[in-house]
Amino acid sequence: MAPAEEQDQTAPIFLAWDSEHFGFPIGKVIWSGDVSSLEGVITEAKKREFTLLCVIAPWDRELPSWVFHFCAGVFVSQRVDFEKKLTGVKQLESVSVGLIELTPANCDMNQVHQLGLVAGQYSRFIRDLRFPRPQAERMFCIWAEDSVRGRLSDVTFGVVDTSGRVRGFITAKREDKVTRIGLLAVSPQDQGQGIGKRLLAAIENWCVNRIPTTIRVATQGENAGACAFYERQGYSVVERQTIFHLWLKEPPSGDAHES
Repeated sequence: MAPAEEQDQTAPIFLAWDSEHFGFPIGKVIWSGDVSSLEGVITEAKKREFTLLCVIAPWDRELPSWVFHFCAGVFVSQRVDFEKKLTGVKQLESVSVGLIELTPANCDMNQVHQLGLVAGQYSRFIRDLRFPRPQAERMFCIWAEDSVRGRLSDVTFGVVDTSGRVRGFITAKREDKVTRIGLLAVSPQDQGQGIGKRLLAAIENWCVNRIPTTIRVATQGENAGACAFYERQGYSVVERQTIFHLWLKEPPSGDAHES
């Protein structure tokens, strides 16, 4: 995701994958807070018949009141980016016990899908009730599976029990000297046992053993548990953003979450 401090975009970007997946046109724009530029972008998005416009803004920005008259609904979410500079191999007792690099051949993809759903439970796509729930959940199943298959990540580690059940997993992709964590999830029945800490240590060791790097991970500001977890592991906040979902029209009938 592009940083919010970049220059305002004068026109929304069409998100092809998202639009096809959810079944209605979705756009995205970076907004610094200039009210006049936002009015022009919304007008253009309406002209292009977007159902949803995602507005990415700095943490402290608020929408002007007139925006709400343009929209069928507005949803607000916050994203927090954490970062840690790695200087050495993470020493953690029993980090390798039950730890494997997941591949399609050595894990149950249904279990991977379930962990994807756990990873996405605080996502704006799940919490914004105008998104169709089946497609929102399916998105995280696809993300998890494509990570294990190496399409969306460079490595996926899992902690498995003696029966081969995947108790938790983590995915990561290298971008130059930065490694980005994509998904991190521990199954509900296995939480509170240090599995998340072991998985994070495994990724850190994987990074350091290749080239000194910086590791980054994004989570939702509303996910207080995840934010506290990363802070305990030595990660610092480097960026905060607010993401507004401007629903310019209601999604097609029957697509939204059931109440």
